[in-house]
Order: sequence, then structure tokens, then C-alpha cells
Amino acid sequence: MYRMKPTFFRLLSPLLLLGFPALAMCWTDQVSWSRFDFFVMGALLLVGSIAIRLIRLYLPQQRKRIYILLVILVLLLLWIEMGVGVFGSPIAGD
Repeated sequence: MYRMKPTFFRLLSPLLLLGFPALAMCWTDQVSWSRFDFFVMGALLLVGSIAIRLIRLYLPQQRKRIYILLVILVLLLLWIEMGVGVFGSPIAGD
């Protein structure tokens, strides 16, 4: 019997979060993501999960939390900027 490797599942499990906006699009018109939006968010989640995995593997214990929080903060700021354009950068959304 084939067993899925835990590393593969850990890398792809953040992409399951994309199911929430997909389900929301089925029930309401308030969420309207294009395929590009799903691609960009999937890339952000995948890069973030890989970065956190590498931090957990290779950095000393006392610095792990700081760097993981920094990665999460950067990803949240990118997501907010692409969504509503808080900072007015070229990647700003509507």
C-alpha cells in the first residue's frame, strides 16, 4: 500500500485554505476571485509554508519564533496590499 510522504502533505496542506474562498464563491456574490487570484494566493501560501519549513529545520531554537512571525507578517502585509491597496504600491488591488 502506498503511503503519502508527510513532507509532501505538509507542503500542500496550506493550499487547502484556498477551498474557503472557492466555497464562498458558490454561496455569495461578495467573493469574486479569478483564476489568477487563486494562483497568486496559492503561490503565497506555498512559498510561506516552504519558508517556515526551512526556518524550522535550519535555524537555532531561540530565533525560530521571531523569523516565523516575520514570514507570517510579510505574507499578511502582501495579501492586504494586493487586496485593498493600503500602501498604494503598484501591486495594490481595488
